[in-house]
Amino acid sequence: MATTAGHIAPPRAPGRTHRRGLRPQPGAGPSHAPVNIVLVVIGLLWLVPTLGLLFTSLLPARLISATGWWQVLSKPSHATLENHRNIFADHAITSALVTTVWISFGATIVPILVAALAAYAFAWMDFPGRETGPLSGSSPWSWCCCRWRSSRSSRSYGSSAPTST
Repeated sequence: MATTAGHIAPPRAPGRTHRRGLRPQPGAGPSHAPVNIVLVVIGLLWLVPTLGLLFTSLLPARLISATGWWQVLSKPSHATLENHRNIFADHAITSALVTTVWISFGATIVPILVAALAAYAFAWMDFPGRETGPLSGSSPWSWCCCRWRSSRSSRSYGSSAPTST
């Protein structure tokens, strides 16, 4: 057994690494291939409606209701960017797109920056209330976890005698 500064390390089981658990043995255990195949098929089926919308946007307006979106694949000569030109020529649409980009930027980047600053504070700074849990009033789940944690830390686990009620 190895000792490090008065600490006795437990013996390791044969075939185990120091951190990662059991080493994978070739041919041992169930294969993940069926699960991976099912997930790839589900992913491809999930893409069909999105590709249908993309191909429909490439069809001229007169062919959208007359034919299906798959006609772009069988007859690529039908594809045109005229619908996209019409959309981006409209000032109301482009203004709405710019507004959408600004709102999504604010709704994504700003909370990430604030959360990074808060994470730094919780990781490295000591301040009153830090041990009660990060942002304990932000959600019922965090409040519940903080209450559970504080109630668990206040219990006495030293006696094994049953208590009478």
